[in-house]
Amino acid sequence: MVYDINNLSYTFEANTELKEELIKFLPTGKNLTTQDLLIAYVKKSSELIAFRKEVEQLSQKLPPLK
Repeated sequence: MVYDINNLSYTFEANTELKEELIKFLPTGKNLTTQDLLIAYVKKSSELIAFRKEVEQLSQKLPPLK
């Protein structure tokens, strides 16, 4: 994958699943700014927090292990 950030190119390897997730928040083929990166980070962090809360709620419904 190649990302252009503040007019500098960054290349790295990523599996298909990671590529699909990254492209949702960080499109390729355009120059991204630091602000774009921050927005993507905040969106992904919010998604992770919501997922964590959902897992915790489901875990509380499980019977305790003895």
